Amino acid sequence: MPYDFRSQDQRTADSGRTPGTPIGFHELRQACEISALREDLERVLQDTGALRDSIEDAVEQVRQRFAALTAEELANSETMAPLLQFAVSTLLSIRDDARRINTQTGPVDDDDRPTRAVAES
Repeated sequence: MPYDFRSQDQRTADSGRTPGTPIGFHELRQACEISALREDLERVLQDTGALRDSIEDAVEQVRQRFAALTAEELANSETMAPLLQFAVSTLLSIRDDARRINTQTGPVDDDDRPTRAVAES
């Protein structure tokens, strides 16, 4: 593929080019970066969606345990201690899960890209 080393003004003038005309190096690089950003966004959306679902489940579990207690049990510190421990450990687990989500986006440095063997013709 030939590289397009024309100036930005020349490329802008050619923006109405006909289909089949090769794109330049910069346009190709931008397209690759946009594709990588789209993949990053999809990954972050999946990770945060999974975290949201686990948070909703954890909140429901804590809510059900509190709802199952009577007024006397709610007033009893011996009964409440394990429930409060469970609630706190659930919150800590949610915090740890949130910290594990990789929110790094953007183009990967050339040194961090996987190397691929070029097939010989």
